[in-house]
Amino acid sequence: MGNYYRNVVIIGLIISLGIIVATGLLKKEIVILDGEQIYHVKTLKKDMDKVFASCGIKLLESDKVAPSRETSLVDGMEIQVVRSFPVRIVIGDEVLEHHTTLLRVSAILEEAGIAVDTLDKVYPSLEQVIKGDRKIELVKVERKIVDQLTPVAYNVEMQRTEQLKSGVAQVKAEGEYGTATEQVEILVENGVITSQKINDFEYATLPTTTRLQKGKEKFLVMSDGTPYRYLKVMDMTSTAYDLSYASCGKYPGHPQYGITYLGTQARPGVVAVDPGTIALRSKLYVESLDRMPDYGFSLAEDTGSAINSNRIDLFINDNAQAMRYGIRRVRVYVLEDAFDDTLMVGYSR
Repeated sequence: MGNYYRNVVIIGLIISLGIIVATGLLKKEIVILDGEQIYHVKTLKKDMDKVFASCGIKLLESDKVAPSRETSLVDGMEIQVVRSFPVRIVIGDEVLEHHTTLLRVSAILEEAGIAVDTLDKVYPSLEQVIKGDRKIELVKVERKIVDQLTPVAYNVEMQRTEQLKSGVAQVKAEGEYGTATEQVEILVENGVITSQKINDFEYATLPTTTRLQKGKEKFLVMSDGTPYRYLKVMDMTSTAYDLSYASCGKYPGHPQYGITYLGTQARPGVVAVDPGTIALRSKLYVESLDRMPDYGFSLAEDTGSAINSNRIDLFINDNAQAMRYGIRRVRVYVLEDAFDDTLMVGYSR
């Protein structure tokens, strides 16, 4: 009996040793490269996913493995794991996030199932690789051809005439719009019209012409060449006044001393007029018709009991100069254009 048990033990040891030796011979040494992480694995497993699970390696569907995950493991195999990264694909107001291991723009869009038509614009271009911002912008471009009926404006013919006041227009014949058929090429980018081009144009009905007459514009041209439009011009008798009691009938200290009819301060460039001849607040230019310099740009802000009809009174600061002015002939332009107040200097130069 003793020999029997001894033999059983020996046989068991031999079998165990054989199993250990066989297991050692069947184990495969595998190297897994996952970015900077390197795994050295000895395993009896043939399934790659089980080896990944035993190493705690988790993969996304978009991650790539070479050789493929269906490949049976063999001793000495090196497995490369390529991790995917997110890329933003912008189409108009829509932003898609696609995970990929690819770099070329065309390949990424194809992988994402996004078709690019001939007219579409892609940034970066299809043959480029994505940039650091990992963003691809796709502009969907559509060309449309549209036939439409559009109005055609009428022409305006204008004739200048002396029979009307400057700036006044009178319609002699009313024009009418015409119509035209147009073939329009429209470009739409991401649903927004970006350009329209007329490829064909044909009149359906012709427009008629508006004819009008307009009063000739009259210009007073300064010595520096600056033109000012005027409404009318009159030759008038001019006198001068100042702030003396003899001129205005008031002494300093009177509440109305130096105040014009419109409530402004009397100053060089202010003139007194008959409102029936020249409207108050009119902009004027007073031209001398003798050897005196022009009084120049003026404002009609004052009146006077002796100022009536075709007479104008010019304000002059200096009493002696105002007295010497006397009675003179001037040409007064009633201006349509405005002027800078700094040009009102009268005879205070």
